[in-house]
Amino acid sequence: MFDEFFNVCVSGDYEKLVELLEVDVEKPFLKAKSEDGKTGLELASSFGHLNIVQELLKTGAQINSVSDRGYSLIHWAACWGHLHVVKYLVDAGAHISCKNIHNETAKQIAERYKRNDCVIYLEKAELLFELKRLATSYKEVIADPEKNMGKLTKEDKIHGNRYCDEKIYWIENNRDMASAQQISDKINELKEQLRDSMSKLDDS
Repeated sequence: MFDEFFNVCVSGDYEKLVELLEVDVEKPFLKAKSEDGKTGLELASSFGHLNIVQELLKTGAQINSVSDRGYSLIHWAACWGHLHVVKYLVDAGAHISCKNIHNETAKQIAERYKRNDCVIYLEKAELLFELKRLATSYKEVIADPEKNMGKLTKEDKIHGNRYCDEKIYWIENNRDMASAQQISDKINELKEQLRDSMSKLDDS
């Protein structure tokens, strides 16, 4: 059954996959590896079969699983230029900062193999992630007395939360149309807006 399962993941035979999943309730093949060391999910990502990827994740396969060499699902999809799979994985919460044994992110491996569509998309995804991370971390500092050490004024907190909320709202409404430069500008803008408040926490 394992060979049949791996063949389905390579060929993209969705109906056959559903049949296999219905037959074997315990689904031991989800964690099994093919002769070249890939799981079915990794094979489906490498060959660009989005419907197979979706079904396997829904069945219980792990979206942030990595190979022995540190390759994530996004690495495999980006390496072979399957932008539709990359987009789905990012939207589904896959870690885009994961690095393989060559210290490459998915964007960097896409650059190496000249998968330009994936490079452009992942560059934006990394910047969007960084903008949201900054806004969220700033809000945590503002809300936590132990982190802000009582050094922020009421005005600092009000303005800080407003600036962060504005950026999070901007992400939600502009993630698809914004350019990498626009996202980068928003990151720098938020840092500048909170520079004075955050500098208070560096004072001894």
